[in-house]
Amino acid sequence: MKSKSEEKHDALVRKLEAELSEVGAFCQTFIPYSEGKITGEIDLFAIYDTLPPQYEFYEVKCHNSISKVIKAREQYHRFLRAYNLNEHHVWGFLVTGEGRSRIL
Repeated sequence: MKSKSEEKHDALVRKLEAELSEVGAFCQTFIPYSEGKITGEIDLFAIYDTLPPQYEFYEVKCHNSISKVIKAREQYHRFLRAYNLNEHHVWGFLVTGEGRSRIL
């Protein structure tokens, strides 16, 4: 059973997924990854059918604080390393419960 904060987080991810899908993105949510002994989960990965394709990583946090920004940035870079990608191929974004968005 999920806590209220986990349910709020999942609702924010679903809302973001719906918004991005409306503008033509193919979205995948809660994608696991691992780097060495560290495992994590991507909240949302969006792919746009353009030439060249556009890939976006979204980390959703319920609250906006500097510690959440730092954690999201770490998760973004771990994901890139885990899948052997670089920042030129995947844009990273932090989205908060207050509706703020920030490039990672």
